[in-house]
Amino acid sequence: MKNILLIIFSLLFSNLTFSQEEDKEDWKLRRYRIALASLNSYVPAIEAKNRFIIPTWGLELEYKLDKRWSIGTNLELEVFTYAVKTPNEGIIERDYPFLASILVFYELNEHIILATGYGREFEKNEDFDLIVFSFMYAFKLPNNWDITPSFNFNKRIESYDTFSLGFSFGKSF
Repeated sequence: MKNILLIIFSLLFSNLTFSQEEDKEDWKLRRYRIALASLNSYVPAIEAKNRFIIPTWGLELEYKLDKRWSIGTNLELEVFTYAVKTPNEGIIERDYPFLASILVFYELNEHIILATGYGREFEKNEDFDLIVFSFMYAFKLPNNWDITPSFNFNKRIESYDTFSLGFSFGKSF
C-alpha cells in the first residue's frame, strides 16, 4: 500500500513540476504583444455636471520581462475637437490630442492586469504631462490572441482629468 501511495504522489508531483516548467517557458515564447484599442474617453465639459464622450483609437506595444511584469507603451488619438475648463488657464480648446505613455504592467493572475506610468498629451495649443492608471481583464483566445477590456484614468498634471472605458484586440508572439 505504501508503494502505491508513493507512486501516486510521485506521479502527481512530477506532473505539477512539469506543468510549472511549461508555464514558466510559455511566457518566454510570447514576450511581445501588439494590440489595437478602441476606447471612449470621458472628458469634463465646461459645465461641471456634464461630460463629453470622446472616441479614441489606440496602439499598445508590450514586452514581457518575466511571468508577471511587463513594460510597454500606449499611443492614443482622441478623434474629436472639444473645449475644457482647467483650474489654471480657464477654458482651452483641444483639437485631436495625441497621448503617448510608457507603462509598467503587473499581472495579478492569468486575467487581471494593473498598469501605471507616465505620459504626455500632445496638442497644437498646449501639451500636458500625465500619469496613467489602468485596470484590465484579459480574455485569452486561441493562437495567442486576446480581447482585453480596460478602465483607464489619466491624471493630467495641473489640468483636467479623464477616464476611459474600452477594449483592445491583441496578439502575443
